[in-house]
Amino acid sequence: NFEAVATCIRDSLRLLRNRFGSQGSTGFLFLEQPVFNVDIVLKIPEVVMNPTLDEIQECMNKTAKAILRAAKHVFAWGQDRSGDVAHLKNFYNLIGKSRSIVKVVFQLTGTFAGLRRAVDDYLEMFHRYDFLWKENKADCLAKFLESDPSLDDFEKEIRKYDDIEAEIAGILPVHNIESLSMESQSLKHSLKSEAALWK
Repeated sequence: NFEAVATCIRDSLRLLRNRFGSQGSTGFLFLEQPVFNVDIVLKIPEVVMNPTLDEIQECMNKTAKAILRAAKHVFAWGQDRSGDVAHLKNFYNLIGKSRSIVKVVFQLTGTFAGLRRAVDDYLEMFHRYDFLWKENKADCLAKFLESDPSLDDFEKEIRKYDDIEAEIAGILPVHNIESLSMESQSLKHSLKSEAALWK
């Protein structure tokens, strides 16, 4: 029965959509276990995710395609099954024409677009540290020394980087955004190392 197969596939795609876009799991505490654990890493000159969001989307797309392709192996009733199954009529083409299934596939794509925006917003907060590796340390030191700094000026400059290291230490080790658990230990280690080079 086509309707039973369509309902099963549609419900499976909805579960996938809802799991990838579960709105109740952002921050340190979460209601559902995230689907993916990803590392946030410093890959100079950027802070990036590993695996990337594109790799995660590819995985999600493969899952959705596998759900849709399942209809190739579900054959209509009332056919002679004594011979080769290659001649049997399946539901795959009908599933591809189902408006309700196409709608859920588009919603799944939209869910991922929302996840991408949320991840980009989260990674944006680490841009405030990019001067640590983008600015030339020797040039900054030369400019500082040209100002004929006092001992207090040197202490202030060292405290500035101590404060940056303390701020980095305060970054939560895990931040969840919908279906992603974003782990920042590697990033924190890299940022602390970069800050220490300025002292």
